[in-house]
Amino acid sequence: MHAEPNQVRFVIVGIGLNVNQEKVSRRACQCGDFSARETGKPQARMELLVRLLREFESDYNRFLREGVASVIARFESVSSYAKGKRVRVTNGTESYAGTTAGLGPEGCFKWNGKTGGSRR
Repeated sequence: MHAEPNQVRFVIVGIGLNVNQEKVSRRACQCGDFSARETGKPQARMELLVRLLREFESDYNRFLREGVASVIARFESVSSYAKGKRVRVTNGTESYAGTTAGLGPEGCFKWNGKTGGSRR
């Protein structure tokens, strides 16, 4: 993201898609979905990309009209990790365990730690 104190100039979004992948590592199987495996048939990459971009644009326009709260509500409604998921968070030097508790207004995960209290 490139921003000034009162204005965001641009944001770069990265999205990874696993489409028609046949060989999958054990680790990837544990943390990702694969469109061909989920639907039981190969997917047309271009059609999938068009649908993805249309949804992205729709969500972006909703954000412009209704603000960040609408994006957070949508994410929390479709995410299996947004609330009630046991997680371990590592920041390079420390590690914390807890349960996800939604998103804060800035889009960061909130979670409740084993020792009580909440963090972002």
